Amino acid sequence: MKMDARVRYTRGVLRSALFGRLRDKPLWEVTVKEVCEAAGVSRATFYAHYRDCYDLLEQIEGDMLEACRTSLLRIDAMNAGAVTAAILDAMEANRDLCELLIHHRPDDALPRKMVELAHELCIDRWKQTLRRAAPEEVERIFSCLAAGLLHVILSEFGKCDRETLVAFASATVRSCVSPYV
Repeated sequence: MKMDARVRYTRGVLRSALFGRLRDKPLWEVTVKEVCEAAGVSRATFYAHYRDCYDLLEQIEGDMLEACRTSLLRIDAMNAGAVTAAILDAMEANRDLCELLIHHRPDDALPRKMVELAHELCIDRWKQTLRRAAPEEVERIFSCLAAGLLHVILSEFGKCDRETLVAFASATVRSCVSPYV
């Protein structure tokens, strides 16, 4: 279903306004009134789209996770370079969100959701490929690599070039899983 241009515009200005507020203070201190004033929309318009600022941020995160899901479904789950590139694509498309959440938010909700998504989409392929590892070993290997590599990707995002991150992820996964293939 295509979204009406007015709805896209309204959601875009609300998103930008929320990000502007979050650069100055934590989410629990941001009010709907402040977001609406910054966006130039009424509170009724805000509430037509979102329950509160938490809902707005959750929907923004959901959009990014859906972009990741779409990308990950198109690639081989064992190809760490392709997985890393897909994550970087989603992060680049949502650069403002990523920079805000990486550098201005103390919690790790979005990274945790990203690892859960990767697990959901990749673990069966890993279990099929890593035949020398018991299923619980595959889970541990995946958890360790996914969380560690995502941490590196998030902390190096914008500081390190894409090719370096993709090559690092590929080499790391290849060396860690080769004894189990």
